[in-house]
Amino acid sequence: MTKKIVIGISLCNDKCRSKALKVVVSIPGVQSAEIVSGDRELMVVVGDVDSVELTRRLRKKMGHAELMSVSEAATANTQRAAAAAVVPAAPPPYHGIPQCYHHYEIRETAGYDSPCSIL
Repeated sequence: MTKKIVIGISLCNDKCRSKALKVVVSIPGVQSAEIVSGDRELMVVVGDVDSVELTRRLRKKMGHAELMSVSEAATANTQRAAAAAVVPAAPPPYHGIPQCYHHYEIRETAGYDSPCSIL
């Protein structure tokens, strides 16, 4: 049973935001988590999670967290339908392996006589 849990939290900076998201995502059963800014910053968590345990862990790490609402996640069916309708992308066109050109060096030795007689 997937639930949508809304928790009011006070976040002062980006470090607090990332810390709160790490705490929420570390709980097994969380499908998605996002922070919505407005009059008050709200954390929206979707998944099969105990809302009281989630709030307790946020209070322990962040200092203040208030459970605002718990409801059924209505978007689960639409997400499944959208995921089923996704068409896989075609692979890129095949281009053959470039040909390897061999370079041969030709030297002319007929006009050159060595003054050395040992060789």
